[in-house]
Amino acid sequence: MNKELPEFLQEVINKYPGLWESYEGLGKAVGSVKGLDERSQRLVKLGIAIGSKMEGAVHSHTRKCKKAGISDDEIYHCALLGITTIGWPSAIAALSWINDVLKGLKESKRGEMSQNTDNIIQDIFSRIPKTYDLINRILTLGLDVSWREKAAKIAFQSGGEKWLDVCSGTGDMAGALARMAKPRTKIIGVDFCLPMLSQAVKKPEYSGISFCVSDAGNLPFSDNTFDVVTIAFATRNLNNSGQDVLLKRFGEFRRVLKPGGRFINLETSQPKSVLLKNPVHFYIWLMVKPIGYVISGSKTAYAYLAWSIPRFFSAEELAEVLHRSGFAKVDFILLSFGVSAVHIAIK
Repeated sequence: MNKELPEFLQEVINKYPGLWESYEGLGKAVGSVKGLDERSQRLVKLGIAIGSKMEGAVHSHTRKCKKAGISDDEIYHCALLGITTIGWPSAIAALSWINDVLKGLKESKRGEMSQNTDNIIQDIFSRIPKTYDLINRILTLGLDVSWREKAAKIAFQSGGEKWLDVCSGTGDMAGALARMAKPRTKIIGVDFCLPMLSQAVKKPEYSGISFCVSDAGNLPFSDNTFDVVTIAFATRNLNNSGQDVLLKRFGEFRRVLKPGGRFINLETSQPKSVLLKNPVHFYIWLMVKPIGYVISGSKTAYAYLAWSIPRFFSAEELAEVLHRSGFAKVDFILLSFGVSAVHIAIK
């Protein structure tokens, strides 16, 4: 096959959506596509096994893919593509089954599953850095800019001279902080996705910000280092391996804060009124995936975003999670009638 295998698999999924979810139709699906080499056949079969949500079939076809010389990355990508048809939780479950085979494990371990989730998130965002800012502006109707400015003003009111922006991405939150900060303030932005950070460092207006690659769960800083820690529109991504993992990440942010320091969390939220919540969720379902795909070329990335936003915590629920992670005091401010929220947690 001349095409990249993940691209080819996506074409098969699009052409035979019913068969993707029916393991019984496996032979028909593969047989109906002429000219498949062994590698492509194996990958298609694994994809349908994932779509059928059958653990034993996923184990079997993962082993066959390895014997056919297909790389681990290509095998993991089957689960990534599965998000568009079977949803994020089922895709993560399939990923853990695949990991069992590739790593020779008898059972999944939560830490390893969390790492695989991080790898998928990293893969998602590595595909969209060049168009990420533009799509944010379009989908939020420009409101994401004012939301960041609001969070940055809260950071400014917190004071101090050492500020950290985690999951910094293309740097827009760190940039908002820089516009508010006093001249002596040191601002550091960290993210585990190098392609996203590469876009941040290209922006001349962010030249005074120090960017570095780091995982949010293992920050390379000493205890009690920062006066302020911020995060914008990334907490949903930290919650995909389960709430216990999110608690650990919040605990890591708390660790690097000075006593009395503030963690400022900007994230999408859930409007209290169903008269607003339902239209917002409908807008997300209708617009996020198609607009994101047309502009970025990545159907999977924006399928994931469209799935995760309506399922995230309400402002009250997230405040409770922050309390449980060890912060002494937690407040929040609803923005745009609760479409997003800023949480302020004090160490």
